Amino acid sequence: MLIILLATICVLALFMGYYLPSLIFIVFCLFIFYFRYRQKKSRPKRINMVDNKIQSESENQQHNKIIRQSAPLINDYLSNASTK
Repeated sequence: MLIILLATICVLALFMGYYLPSLIFIVFCLFIFYFRYRQKKSRPKRINMVDNKIQSESENQQHNKIIRQSAPLINDYLSNASTK
């Protein structure tokens, strides 16, 4: 409601000839709306980034587990290959 009232006053000021203050106010309002929109739009991405981080950490743990399990086999293979 306050925004509608301020916009009405701004339009009236434009018609009365106060161009510079009205234009400054319009630009200010546009910046406020843009940053609010950008902030609301970026919130889900932050959540997705956290989910992706958790998922990548669990994948890293699985890869590390596989590497630990296969390390003795690789060492045996390399030691047998080097002795031949």
